[in-house]
Amino acid sequence: MPASKSSTPAGVRSGPAAPPTSTSGQGSQPGTPTGSRSGPANPPISSPTNKMQRLSVGVKLPRPSGPGKRGEKLLVSINYFPINPSNTPEQIYKWAVEIRRLPAGQSHPPISARLIRRIIELLLQRLEYARGVYSNFTNTLWSFGPLTSGRGVSTIVTVDYYEREESGPRSGNEQILYQVRITSAALPLRTQPLVELFKDPSSNTVLEREDEYDEALNNIILRFPALHPRLTTAARGTKIFPLEFNFPDVAGAPAKRQALGGGLSAYRGYIRRIKIIQGGLVLAVNTTAGVMYNDNRASELISTWRASNQGSLPELSQFLKGVRVQGLFGSKRVKPILSVHHRDADNAKFRLDTHPKTGAVVNRDVTVKWWFYEAYGINVSPTCMVLNVGGAQRALFWPAELCMVLPGQSYKKFLALPEQTQSMIKFACRTPTQNSSLILGEGLQMLGVQQQQGSIGTIDGTPLRLRAAMLLVPGRRIPSPALKFRNKSTINSRETSSGQWSIANKLFLRAPLKCPKYMVMVLKRSREPPISNLKAFERQIKEEIEKHCGSSQPAVQVQNCNVLDWPDQDQLGWLRTVFKHCLSQGVEYCFIVPSARQWYHTIKLAGDTVGMQSTVSMRKKDGSVKASSQEVVNLILKWNMKSMGLNFGLAAPADFENIIGGNTMVLGLDIAHPPPGHMKGAPSIAGLVHSIDRSPGQFPGVLQLLNTDPGKESREVVPQAILRAMVLTALKRWFSRNKCLPTVLFMCRDGVSETQLQQVLDSELSGMKQAVREAYAGVSEPRIFILNTQKRHPTRFFKSPDDKRGSAFDKNSNPLPGLIVDEKAVSRNKDDWYAVSHKTLQGTCRPAHHVRLWDEVQLSKDDLEQLVHNLSFIFPRSVTSTGIPAPAKLADVLCHRGKELLHDVYYPEDPTQVYSIHDGWFKGQQDLHPNIRDTMYYI
Repeated sequence: MPASKSSTPAGVRSGPAAPPTSTSGQGSQPGTPTGSRSGPANPPISSPTNKMQRLSVGVKLPRPSGPGKRGEKLLVSINYFPINPSNTPEQIYKWAVEIRRLPAGQSHPPISARLIRRIIELLLQRLEYARGVYSNFTNTLWSFGPLTSGRGVSTIVTVDYYEREESGPRSGNEQILYQVRITSAALPLRTQPLVELFKDPSSNTVLEREDEYDEALNNIILRFPALHPRLTTAARGTKIFPLEFNFPDVAGAPAKRQALGGGLSAYRGYIRRIKIIQGGLVLAVNTTAGVMYNDNRASELISTWRASNQGSLPELSQFLKGVRVQGLFGSKRVKPILSVHHRDADNAKFRLDTHPKTGAVVNRDVTVKWWFYEAYGINVSPTCMVLNVGGAQRALFWPAELCMVLPGQSYKKFLALPEQTQSMIKFACRTPTQNSSLILGEGLQMLGVQQQQGSIGTIDGTPLRLRAAMLLVPGRRIPSPALKFRNKSTINSRETSSGQWSIANKLFLRAPLKCPKYMVMVLKRSREPPISNLKAFERQIKEEIEKHCGSSQPAVQVQNCNVLDWPDQDQLGWLRTVFKHCLSQGVEYCFIVPSARQWYHTIKLAGDTVGMQSTVSMRKKDGSVKASSQEVVNLILKWNMKSMGLNFGLAAPADFENIIGGNTMVLGLDIAHPPPGHMKGAPSIAGLVHSIDRSPGQFPGVLQLLNTDPGKESREVVPQAILRAMVLTALKRWFSRNKCLPTVLFMCRDGVSETQLQQVLDSELSGMKQAVREAYAGVSEPRIFILNTQKRHPTRFFKSPDDKRGSAFDKNSNPLPGLIVDEKAVSRNKDDWYAVSHKTLQGTCRPAHHVRLWDEVQLSKDDLEQLVHNLSFIFPRSVTSTGIPAPAKLADVLCHRGKELLHDVYYPEDPTQVYSIHDGWFKGQQDLHPNIRDTMYYI
């Protein structure tokens, strides 16, 4: 068809030069840290720039320190499968790939990542590359033999392009040719070290070029799923999903797909990765879930979307943008959807010069319906919606009923409907027994594992062999900490060991010095009936405050502000005015009951910028609000912390004094990135939280925006200058409260992947050092410890078949809090361990992966593991432990608040809008009102 800043007070000095000598094995002198840098300990620095540059040179991650010894010993199964590389050829060759469109010399559009992937697929289907050649499907090939005639010589291959859904290469004017240039990229990798590692996994031999081996092996096992016609991959090939209901066909396996509504479906797939660990070479396999578009006619997809959404045409266009469809006419070409036309097939028109069949001059506007009848004899429904599958300048219109949505297309935006999220969670969560069964059956088949004899199998298309039985690794279960409350009341270790405890009849460790005046505010829709149990809710708030703080007062009544109708326009300005009036009446805290979840970000933005603390409790569908004692106490936990109280703390000997000693500031740091569908150039958010005295509990935060230049990409690194300013703010707060500075900085960094650890350490250690040297002015600088913790990894632990007692597992066979695995399953070149510190409420437990990044405290492994475990029990807004240390979790919560404050930038109505920091959006810490800036307003 035709185309139509923060400063430190002058004269600040620290307290004691060093904390008292500890008997816990960590040493008392700053000395040489575990993980060191080359050169003098204190090189001369003439400027902040030179200082940062020098600090970032030669920083090394600590080497493995060996396993700990404390705790009950046990064996656990892990979803790792040992790999035998003995049959691999002697060398693995690496090749760089360059692709360009032919004919050369002409102007061609950039080649997208999807096209590059397809071009390499077609290359690997050629006879000469069909065996022993592999790829990352981006820019690299791997092979077991040479692909060129010698070093410095390139091999050039011409690829005749066609889509996977098309029957073969195109002909005539539609033919598309690409030239692929293959060039040697590195010296070959010898496979003998891998064989030696297989024969003796306990060897302390350092595998040189380990990152290259890792890359090569993971690209080698990618070939099977990437080329299989009934599979699709996602997340750069690490996740694999089936395209058909019955593939692979495993008896008794639950459905691989479930409708979510709104044109979307949940798919079960598998995440896989080859890892080089202390136990040898292994393949990690775990279940995963993804969301994809329904693969049916586009007209049906649109109808399903409209049945669940009340969105506008632009919102429908955004939902469909980029979805690839195949025309059910003519040569059945494949095109991505650009937008939805505002008119139907009987009214959408374009200019036509000549008749599509006869070639006769037409020279007039014709409808899409007319054209498809004249060109193909297809009588399109006059009310059929029309899709633009061309470009903004050169439109190409196809009727939605003649477009088939191709299978396996990931939906990369957020789920708009609460019921979709609930269905997704229910679909994805399975018990350990169910998951292990799926991994051993369906999962291994989907990865191309073919069992040949007993439990030994091969990975299709590779010379790698695999033992199809999960690896057994040693573990330990360490005790959980005791918690303290007011009047020397405690909850002992046995009571916290399940990861959940009761605070009934417990007074908070510290109540607010002055109980803030509070009110209950109902925000409702016009003509909506009142909250049916509002008085009971108000009474329960007063009772819970009195029960846990010792005294209370009734809620304040502010005329014309306790029950309000949500306006249709300028909600932010209106709510700011309301909050300012309430503040003028002495109210400092609002318990807010809104009728709609989508009002939440406006409530928080208004409150945070005018200085009104608030806690939100949603109105229920039956017109009531949650008002039971257990439900309201969760609100009071937040109320006390936001009012500078302290709910509970670590009891000796679990506290910091007994492990590190001295004045220790505990910090948490995280970064949140813009979600899919954000404004172009939307910034990332860095969140730093920190303790303010010797007993970690109160953690005020610092929010900063990153990458505010639209031309820069998001990175999982806080720039040195920004982190310097954030840490200086934390040190200033500590000094203001304690009149001295801390002697230890214990940083919990959240969410850094293994491939970015060195990069993050180089930059962020430098930022911390810069802040320290500026604040301490060379006097008794603190010792710094940096821990990375993350849960985005495929490792899972299962109850060993030989474990008869099961004392470390719950009734669902999930590990209980305190499980530590720090040998055999861990890295050969980093000091890391896996830990479970939380109660698993549903699904299969996901352990945290901890890595010691920098250690000037020189903690023993046992002390470090216990300390990190204990920190998971002081998350202040809950009576449960957390899966990662509370400071890291709080930093994540702070970043989430930042996303709410940038809601209209992260979730805009028009994603084509370009973000500018000068446009009035939330700008970070400076936009927070001084009344709440130094509190835990964000929880």
